[in-house]
Amino acid sequence: MIALLLALADPQLVPTGVGRFAIYADAASIEREGDVARMRELQVTEAGFKVGDVTYVGGWSRWAFDCRARTADRLDFERGMSQLVSVDLKQAETLVA
Repeated sequence: MIALLLALADPQLVPTGVGRFAIYADAASIEREGDVARMRELQVTEAGFKVGDVTYVGGWSRWAFDCRARTADRLDFERGMSQLVSVDLKQAETLVA
């Protein structure tokens, strides 16, 4: 499944984190319009990971970053999980500092 996602997408993957998921930013997808940059990331799970009764392997997520406001919005998730998660990057910096 993940191999098919990669074959169809022609990504330029950069590892950005490992935890519950392995996360890769797709540098080839970065687009900028004014103060806003958009990109997608690939989330991948270990084999056998389930959400409820459904086996989950991963998928693409899209993000928008407002560089002036220093905020990030998760716009969607391309495996049927549709949500909007907003992150205040200024607040996040204090949590990891």
